[in-house]
Amino acid sequence: MRLLLVKAIIEERDLGIQEVQQQIGEVNEIFKDLAVLVHEQGTMIDDIGSNIENSHAATAQGRSQLAKAAKTQRSNSSLYDQKILIWEEERS
Repeated sequence: MRLLLVKAIIEERDLGIQEVQQQIGEVNEIFKDLAVLVHEQGTMIDDIGSNIENSHAATAQGRSQLAKAAKTQRSNSSLYDQKILIWEEERS
């Protein structure tokens, strides 16, 4: 009788150990999946950082080009005004 009780306890513990092993395996899979997600997000964050740097450089270049265009426009406008004055003086 006592031997049967000990055998039943051993079988119950064995089932418990198997269940814990299965749960550990599931947790391991969850951590692997999580590691993949973290890696993918790291790559996306790197891409975002690169895009921000590229946008900053393009904005600076655009700002420089706008400043040059404004300077050229002012210069051309000044030349146009001078030509008009010369033309009006010649007409007089």
